Amino acid sequence: MGDLKYSQVDNNEIIILSLGGILFLKYLIYDPLISFWEKNPSFIKILIAIWKTIEFKLLLGGLVFIGLIILFIRYKIKNHKETIKIQIRNDKLKDESYKIEQWLEKNLEYLGSKELKKFIGELDNLYLSEETENKFEVKIKTKLIEANDYLEKNLHQEEFNRYNFKKEKITQEIQDLRSERFQEELKNENKNKIILERLDPNENLIYESDKLKPEEIEILKKEDFKEVNEYDPIYKENTNFLVKQILNHSTTHTFLVGRIGDLLNQQTNVNKVYFHETRDADITFEVDYKIYAFEIETGTLLAKMDQLKKKVSLLNNKYGRNWYFIVTNRNLAKKYRKYGQVTSRMGVCKIIEKLVKK
Repeated sequence: MGDLKYSQVDNNEIIILSLGGILFLKYLIYDPLISFWEKNPSFIKILIAIWKTIEFKLLLGGLVFIGLIILFIRYKIKNHKETIKIQIRNDKLKDESYKIEQWLEKNLEYLGSKELKKFIGELDNLYLSEETENKFEVKIKTKLIEANDYLEKNLHQEEFNRYNFKKEKITQEIQDLRSERFQEELKNENKNKIILERLDPNENLIYESDKLKPEEIEILKKEDFKEVNEYDPIYKENTNFLVKQILNHSTTHTFLVGRIGDLLNQQTNVNKVYFHETRDADITFEVDYKIYAFEIETGTLLAKMDQLKKKVSLLNNKYGRNWYFIVTNRNLAKKYRKYGQVTSRMGVCKIIEKLVKK
């Protein structure tokens, strides 16, 4: 289509140039000569003579031809410039169309938010002509809507992914902390087992607090040992102890039973020390083949006279005069004295020394 258009332009220019040459000869040469001839017939005769010469005709024809050639070249140059200008414009439009088509054909489905933002920004860098923009206006708007939709979805998805990542990270941290805590508890549990095996709380009812480490005290407390401050018949002063109650006895009762047992075991002449949890005395022991008994009292039996009398009768029948009430409070000694031999915790050492020396 372009070549046909250009060839039509060339033919039209030739026709115009030819008509221009004819008019040039008529109005600028022929008509002035006729007028001049009418006014100067003699001079005109000379010119006619010259005109009729072949040399003049050749000269005049040559001048006309040169003029036509110059006009043709001038128009040809102008036409060539226009052709180049049109070609450049067409090439630019073609390049713009190619770039915009490449932009329009871009698959947006798998692009991230950064790539989508870059894609949308690429449109501003294309510098499209008005003709190209008009040509692709609908497609560009449609593609921009598609790109913004994908961008919005991606931003929401990325925000959701960030939230899930944080959630998973926090969950993992919680699991790690739980695992660390479990390992620490397991470590502490193993450590506690070792400590318990060494302390052997099943065989010991009392411990001196000052001889224990803080962690050992805490472990024993978990095993139902209680911290008490009691008068110690061995040290003969108030001291802190850890005591585990037995049956329904008080910590004071349990402490005195255990501590008096320790005191008896320190005596070389004392054999076979027993602790009883039945109706028998709380402690029995043997000295020179004689059995003695201690009944630890906190005052509770004073409110249960029938039980107290039965206990006294049992101890009298079984041990005769070889048993004693050991009261936890010396103010109770007077109340128990009418039922049997009595001493407070402060006097138990003297009783044991007395029995050992017999």
